[in-house]
Amino acid sequence: MCLNSRPIDPESVLAPQFVRAIIRRVTARTGNPIFDEDLTQEALLRALKAVRRGTSIDHPGAFLEKIVHDLVCDYFRRPKLETPFLDVHEIGPPPHLEEEIDLRRRLQRLRTVLSSLPESARLIMDLFYTEEMSIRSIAGSLNCSPSAVKMALLRNRKRLRKLYGAMSS
Repeated sequence: MCLNSRPIDPESVLAPQFVRAIIRRVTARTGNPIFDEDLTQEALLRALKAVRRGTSIDHPGAFLEKIVHDLVCDYFRRPKLETPFLDVHEIGPPPHLEEEIDLRRRLQRLRTVLSSLPESARLIMDLFYTEEMSIRSIAGSLNCSPSAVKMALLRNRKRLRKLYGAMSS
């Protein structure tokens, strides 16, 4: 997938304009050129690292296209937790009022069902789901076996399903 069939000067391959042209072609489906500058710098950095490793490059254009293709795939696969702004394409439609009301009702029912559990059952559920403690650490803090914690969680889930189902019908 080379830009053209004639030999390419290695210096022109490492020019940011050449890399941006490849990035625009590879990212044409994403539509948003806002990430092009970051991708260009990263592609040039990866190419420079490959050259410093002593990689033999017979076809610099194809080599750079491979770097850019892999980089774009990696970039759009990576979760965007560090992005300080939102892309217009990442924002979904606004929630419907009915869905929001239904969600609030379900959460209220769940709170009611949880409050009807015995204190010991709520403690285990809270440690496991809210505090995200492991079964082994819960067992250590409650002075019981891990299998007892597993069984308590299983029974509590069953009890919650039954109470929640009875409430919703």
